[in-house]
Amino acid sequence: MIMSTERIFAVYKPGIYNYYFTTKTKIGLVLTAICVQMLLILTAALTTMDNYTLNASQRCAIISSTSIEFSTFHFTFIVFGYVVSVISLTIIYFLHKKATQGVINKKGPKLFVFIVINALDAVLLSSYSFVMIGARYGLFIPNDITISLVTSTTGLISLVHTAMNLLFHEEYRRQIRKFARRIVGLQNTTSMNAVSKFGPTSMFVRVNPTKTATTVRN
Repeated sequence: MIMSTERIFAVYKPGIYNYYFTTKTKIGLVLTAICVQMLLILTAALTTMDNYTLNASQRCAIISSTSIEFSTFHFTFIVFGYVVSVISLTIIYFLHKKATQGVINKKGPKLFVFIVINALDAVLLSSYSFVMIGARYGLFIPNDITISLVTSTTGLISLVHTAMNLLFHEEYRRQIRKFARRIVGLQNTTSMNAVSKFGPTSMFVRVNPTKTATTVRN
């Protein structure tokens, strides 16, 4: 949600974005997000106190161990974050479209694709949250196949977004190539150091020149 807000300011109010969203501000926002996450983890831990219910299925610790209020908040908040992302991208799309009327621009279709993919993410995660919340409230008892299908949506989303970044983001591809070259270079350096340190010893023995000269005079 922080990134979604930042995107809107960067497109709609670039002056305000450059003034307020500095490097220190971004670091502060990241630290704030970490603190909020730690607070949520602490809240989840507190809701598990005096809860001695055994998790026989061992499917999800959230719906089995935490309180019904926290588990509802958890699975609702996940979907809400993706919905905010879709809304921010939609706002940027229409602002971009309005600002580039009559101008051929190749970025428009990319934004539309990202909107569609993020909307698909929201739908997939909604199915996951629906199953988990329904199970927590006792509306139904999902079987192992249903749990496996809805849980695998998060992995599918990660693969889709990785493919999108490789396809549309040149900077992302550049960073991947740079990272790969760094790994290969590190391996080559390590190999060279290993050869120089543990390689075969030379058969030539260095002779002390002073000792050799004394022997020749005698």
